[in-house]
Amino acid sequence: MKMRSFMGRSVLGATLVASAFGVTSVSGEAHAWPMPKVSVDLPKVPSGVEESDRKQLSEVNRMAQEGARIVPANFEKNCEKRAADMAKAKAIYDDGKARLSTVVNRKLDEGAIRRWDEFALAFTQAEPQLDICVKYEPVSNLHGQRIPVVDADLDALDGAIAAFGKVVHKDNKRIFENWQKLAKDARQTNKKLLETEAARAASEAASLDLKKRNDVLDRADAALAAMKATTKDDKAVIDPAVWADFEAALKDADQYSKKIRTSYEFSAWTYKIYDAWFAADAPTSVASAFFGKVAGSGQITTKSGKVSFKAQKGKCYAYVGRFGARTGNEKVKDIDRVWGKDFAETIAFTHWVPSEVPWERFDGACPTKDTTLTWDVTLDTPGSKVDFRWVAIEWPRDAFPVQIAARAHAFGATNCSAAQTISAWQNHIPGLLVWTDNGVPMLIRESDQGSLRGDVHNEKETAVRISRATLAWPEKRSLPEPKYFQQCASYEDSIDPIVDKFVKCHRNIDKQFGPKYQAANKRKDTALTLGAHNAAVRELENLGVAEGKARESQCGPQEKKIEAAMTDAITKLNDWFLAGQTEPNQPDVPAYLREVDEGSARFK
Repeated sequence: MKMRSFMGRSVLGATLVASAFGVTSVSGEAHAWPMPKVSVDLPKVPSGVEESDRKQLSEVNRMAQEGARIVPANFEKNCEKRAADMAKAKAIYDDGKARLSTVVNRKLDEGAIRRWDEFALAFTQAEPQLDICVKYEPVSNLHGQRIPVVDADLDALDGAIAAFGKVVHKDNKRIFENWQKLAKDARQTNKKLLETEAARAASEAASLDLKKRNDVLDRADAALAAMKATTKDDKAVIDPAVWADFEAALKDADQYSKKIRTSYEFSAWTYKIYDAWFAADAPTSVASAFFGKVAGSGQITTKSGKVSFKAQKGKCYAYVGRFGARTGNEKVKDIDRVWGKDFAETIAFTHWVPSEVPWERFDGACPTKDTTLTWDVTLDTPGSKVDFRWVAIEWPRDAFPVQIAARAHAFGATNCSAAQTISAWQNHIPGLLVWTDNGVPMLIRESDQGSLRGDVHNEKETAVRISRATLAWPEKRSLPEPKYFQQCASYEDSIDPIVDKFVKCHRNIDKQFGPKYQAANKRKDTALTLGAHNAAVRELENLGVAEGKARESQCGPQEKKIEAAMTDAITKLNDWFLAGQTEPNQPDVPAYLREVDEGSARFK
């Protein structure tokens, strides 16, 4: 006989075992295991009643088998179909139960009774699960769509499962436990979905005015575009209404992020300087636009001239210049800093100048002693008339503006110059000594919104993202590699007289031996005989030996002095790197550029 399985479990075996031990069946009839035949006098049932019982039991047997096929085996989904099946099964159950109530002698077909009991158990165990299904399926479907439900829905599910637990048959305990697990998982899923929903709601709330926020940036961008157009014509100040629109846009942007103002003011700063040149008191206005005070001003009216002014210890200085009435063809051909004997104390820097504004080179220094800063300027104009105006600006060294430092480029250390190497690092321009994430010190030589490039004197470091740079001195530090300080190029001019003398020594030897090499090479190339060719080759070899001896005897002593001085300088510099601490009153260039970079991003 084929057993009907419910939810993957057979309940027929359990019923048969129960019957064998005299357990009362679902139908209410007590069954016993067949015993040996004995002579027992039983009351006779009238033949008409017996025939009726057999017909009813036969129908009950058919109905039990049909009902067993109809009762669902799983209630985790498709509740509508499960309910329809259970409605059919209930009709069978109610009809069969009514028929059994009319049967007088159920022993006439014990097989039918066993099959009915199996069906009845399956049906009565399925009824509370249909209620669970009705409460579980909507929760499961919504969770599948990543939609949380209310706690009342989960409470109702728990209640339905608890009701099933009160009537669950021992063979269906695992089914009951699985329902408990599904309910527990549903609560955990719902918690995560609620958290996600809360985050999404917050994000949507922040994005509701996304267009409004980007419209603010569009207004600021439009103002910058108008400023650029005005500076391109270079005939008048920027319309005050454009500045008013720009400020209004930034004021609206302040409610979203202060970084936006920092970024846009970084871009608009050059246009403020452009306007300052048109002021009645241009020097004061220009210095103010640079966040400083006037240290000097002047005008160059010839194609060769000088920019020169006094400078004091404890301050930083720079000059900025532009042509007066421009035709568009004027340009600065060359600007040379005059170093003089105070080269090591000058601590020079240059400055980035955007191409879209009509003002020229920005150079400066933070001297460690009172001195005079001078530049030789060579100008190129289409005619004889020259009108180049310049303004010198000063700042307290311990209050150097971050807006200036962020655009400044350190002159850096001069190779082979012991005095200038130490001074360039230890007396660096405020804010231009930073540390990479590898603990390597860097003198910023170039900067933009995304990265810093400079003197790191380390093969592994040439540039660093601003997000990985810091003004603070790290606990673990990697010292610069000495060889980068000691690479002396014999063909390069130097601001250090000692190094320059070494360079000139090698150049003198070049002059001494150059013509001799040329003559010997010519004789070798034009030799008509093998003997003449070999003689020229030997001459070249002898010249090489003589040149080497000359360089060793004439330039060698200078080189040894330079190497000894550099070795001592590097030792002192490394001691300083190891013992140094984060310096006070330093403009935080990496932090400022990070803010400029982040504030320039569009809202998404």
